[in-house]
Amino acid sequence: MIHWTIYPTEYVASQFTPETSLHIEEVMIQGISVQILVQENGEAQIFRVLSSDPQDYLRAELQPGTAVTLGVN
Repeated sequence: MIHWTIYPTEYVASQFTPETSLHIEEVMIQGISVQILVQENGEAQIFRVLSSDPQDYLRAELQPGTAVTLGVN
């Protein structure tokens, strides 16, 4: 994609960066790799399913936005 503009590249690129950084971790839930979004208060929710099996995306317990409990090591 080409973006023609009169503004400096640094200014345009800075508009696309998020203001807050997301803390995303990759974990296994029931043997399936998922990414979770860990919030500042310690709560976590599923962000993305990372699987090659299409059936895993249909599982209700793995849907993005579902709250998960983090185990303590």
